[in-house]
Amino acid sequence: MVRCLLDQLPVVVLHTLFTYLLTEEILFSLLNISLYLNDIIRSYYNYRLNFKSIRQSHFDLICQHISPNQVKVLILSDDEDTPGQSQLFLSHFQIDQFINLQSLTLIEIDKRSLEIINLHLNKLDCLRSFSLNSKILISLSLPLANLRHLKLPQCSLDQLNKICLPRSQLKTLDITLIHPTPYFTFPCQLVHLTRLVLQIDGKCIV
Repeated sequence: MVRCLLDQLPVVVLHTLFTYLLTEEILFSLLNISLYLNDIIRSYYNYRLNFKSIRQSHFDLICQHISPNQVKVLILSDDEDTPGQSQLFLSHFQIDQFINLQSLTLIEIDKRSLEIINLHLNKLDCLRSFSLNSKILISLSLPLANLRHLKLPQCSLDQLNKICLPRSQLKTLDITLIHPTPYFTFPCQLVHLTRLVLQIDGKCIV
């Protein structure tokens, strides 16, 4: 590898440029162009990994060259476009390696992968936003004290009571409550909440 014109740009300029590019665009365009650019890629800690409908070659490239601690946003999907993606992802990484992760979205993740991810969710101290799109009912181990945004397609009364703790910092909550009692009342202890979307028996209350 030789030096190129981009090597003359300061780190801060290149990292600012990265904010406008997809992770795979950064890697395909700049990886192995020069030693300087390789260092810039490795020193960037704001990667947003969107694995929904991603090409397999792009997925593989990202898994090979991006370290978990460089990732701020992660979207995993096992939908019809990317079946089995979560198992492949978990063969490369463990969720608790993503120590700087701030936003996690899980789309139609298979039960086994969801169970594995759930074992380590409460270790993600930087996690501020969590969204789950799944028909699987599971009692999630979330770092509730740190979350600001939460979306769950199925939420039991027990889970809701845990979510609605006085120490919670939640600002937005979007949940579908399952098996509510006839005399259900919302345990409103979310003092920082600014937006609530609550569905009960198919009826949406915004």
